[in-house]
Amino acid sequence: MRQGRQRGSTRQAPGARGDGVRRAPGRGRRPARPRGAARTAVALVVAVLASALHPAVAAGQHTAGREGQRAPVTVDLALTKEIASDDPIAPGETFEYTLVVRNTERTATATGVRVTDNLPETLRYVRARVLPPGRAEPAPVDCPVDGRRVRCPALDQLHAGEAAIYTLTVRLAPSYRGTGEDVENHATVESDHPDPDPVNNGDLAGVPGEFVKRPTADLAVTKRPVTGDRVAPGETFAYDLAVTNKGPSTARTVRLSDTLPPALGFAGSRDGCTAHGQRVSCPPHGELPDDGTVVRRVTVRLDPGYAGDGGEILNRATATAETRDPDHSNNSGPVPGVGLPDRACDVSEPSRSGPNSARVPGRWDGMPDAAEPPVCHGAPARTGPHRTVARDSAG
Repeated sequence: MRQGRQRGSTRQAPGARGDGVRRAPGRGRRPARPRGAARTAVALVVAVLASALHPAVAAGQHTAGREGQRAPVTVDLALTKEIASDDPIAPGETFEYTLVVRNTERTATATGVRVTDNLPETLRYVRARVLPPGRAEPAPVDCPVDGRRVRCPALDQLHAGEAAIYTLTVRLAPSYRGTGEDVENHATVESDHPDPDPVNNGDLAGVPGEFVKRPTADLAVTKRPVTGDRVAPGETFAYDLAVTNKGPSTARTVRLSDTLPPALGFAGSRDGCTAHGQRVSCPPHGELPDDGTVVRRVTVRLDPGYAGDGGEILNRATATAETRDPDHSNNSGPVPGVGLPDRACDVSEPSRSGPNSARVPGRWDGMPDAAEPPVCHGAPARTGPHRTVARDSAG
């Protein structure tokens, strides 16, 4: 007879073993952790990878991350930008921006601190200076320009609580015609570290006084003969009228005119100048940039009946423009009598008159501000009447 199952016996649960210990289904033994040299090798690999991921870790700046990993330090940098002066400027003039970069952290040091200034089309970079922490005086710094971006060299370190001050000199475009409301210059700062608050990493500023003054262009006129040869009565000679814009703004609709003395008559102009009576007028020049020069050539004829010595053949050339001129004292050529003592003169000796007469050097007697014009005398002495006509930059 088969023996039945004993009363009170239990069936072995899945996963149970004969040792009487119940185990969860599907669970095995945990993998063995590396020990000794193996654990050291794993830690070294993790450190090398972390150093490659961020420079701050390589520099020893890190914080404990999840599950013991080392994360790079975050550094909050703040940049403020202000205009150094409140005095309004005219187009073509320069002014300065002051940029202050500050490390707002309590302990962390920022490395590779870089400032970038994004110039609008209306501003031109001129130069820059920087005052690093611990220095008493700012030093010039070369900030390369890439398109419209001015990138200053990086500071190696900026410790917690320290600040660096940048001074950027810029120039408003000489041709600018606005009021200044559209001029906005934005600057930013960054470093080798993640920044927890990027909102304060940039700032912008406009123009001094919040508006731009009227354009001003200082025009200066010079007049010079094309050649230095003597001119006999009835002959023609040419001279150039030159007007230079000394800035700071672009000069618009520049006009040149010249009033001829009675002894000279208008004979023509290669540049389109015309005469109405004794007044010579040249075509207007649309825009003359800062430091630009425009030249107009005029040809005149000495009166065939002229019997003077040339001292009174002095005329004024004048330049005007639609742009306001801050200095009218240099808008015209020399006044009568000015400049004559500086020119060379010669005389015809009476003893050598005729077709083969010789011209000998002379000297000027008289002062340029005297009531009577200077007189050209032969050297060392002369007798009898003489006649001379010499051209210079004033006549």
